[in-house]
Amino acid sequence: MKNIYIILVTFTIETVIIWVVSLILGWKFIDTIFLGSLLLFGIVYLIRLYIHQTNTAFNANIAGWTWEEAGIGPFRFRVSPIILGFILYIVVSFWSL
Repeated sequence: MKNIYIILVTFTIETVIIWVVSLILGWKFIDTIFLGSLLLFGIVYLIRLYIHQTNTAFNANIAGWTWEEAGIGPFRFRVSPIILGFILYIVVSFWSL
C-alpha cells in the first residue's frame, strides 16, 4: 500500500512540474506532457548513473591505495516505486497523445 502512495505522489509531483514548465513556456499542457515525462525520467537515470560511476571511481582509488577488494560492480538500474511511477507516467502520457 505504501508503494501505491509513493507512485501517486510521483504522478502528482511530475504533473505539477510539467504543468509549471508548460505555463512558463506558454505551451499547452498536453503538448509538453510526453516530452516532459521522458526528460524527467532521463534526468533521474543520468543522476543514478553519475552517482554509480563516482562511487566506482572512488572505490577503485581506495582499492589501488590499500590493495584490498573494493567491490566494484556493473551499473544496475533498479526499479523502485518512484521509477515505476515515472515509467507509468510515460506510458499514460503516450497513451493520451
